[in-house]
Amino acid sequence: MTPEYNGGLRSAEVFYRYAEVSGKFRAAPGLFCGLSAGFGALRPVEQLQGIFSYRNAHIYPERVFLPRINDLLDETGVLRDGELIERLHNQARGFVQFIEKLKGINLRKA
Repeated sequence: MTPEYNGGLRSAEVFYRYAEVSGKFRAAPGLFCGLSAGFGALRPVEQLQGIFSYRNAHIYPERVFLPRINDLLDETGVLRDGELIERLHNQARGFVQFIEKLKGINLRKA
C-alpha cells in the first residue's frame, strides 16, 4: 500500500519505495491492490509496478482497485460490495497459484 498524492506517488515516497524494494524484493512475487478515496490509486500502483519491475520482481498481472473506499464500506468498516469481494478472493487465489508456479511448490497442501 502507498498513499496517493495528486494522482500519483509523492516524490519522497518514490525514493523511499525504491530504496525499500531495491534489495528485498528482487525476484520476489508482487501483488497490487489500489485503494483510495478517489479513483482507486491507479497511478500510484502503476508507478510502483514500474519500480518493482525495474528491480526484477515477479508481478502478478491481475490488479484490483477500490475507488471511493468510503462509499464501499458499511458503518462498521466492512466491505459491502459482493463483486469486489469476489474479485479480491479471485486475485488472492490466483496469486497463490502464481507463487506456486514461480517456486515450483504447492501452498495448498497442508
